[in-house]
Amino acid sequence: MKLKNTLILFGISFYSFAAFGSSTGFSKVTQLHMNRDTGQLVFIATDSTTQEMISCHTRTTWSYVLPLENELDKAMYSAILGAYVAGKKVEFVGTGECNNIKGNIETLRSINASD
Repeated sequence: MKLKNTLILFGISFYSFAAFGSSTGFSKVTQLHMNRDTGQLVFIATDSTTQEMISCHTRTTWSYVLPLENELDKAMYSAILGAYVAGKKVEFVGTGECNNIKGNIETLRSINASD
């Protein structure tokens, strides 16, 4: 229940920004990746077939990247990890920018959950 409430809170808090970046629609996380060489970044792959990549997003292996820069980012990662483990669908919404070390994967802005 706590995971659901957290995901809904993120969705409500950031839903108005959805127009600026891509969206996966509701999809399952298929892969998460972290690596000491890339710093505090979480790479996220989904089973989405509806995500329209923004122009700077050229590395299609990954749907989004989430920098772990503050407590909100870490809470989002926790919610994503929970959804991944539970096999639940989540909607991912991007920032419309590719601000990561490679510059070729859209940065994650928000997540939304629904029953």
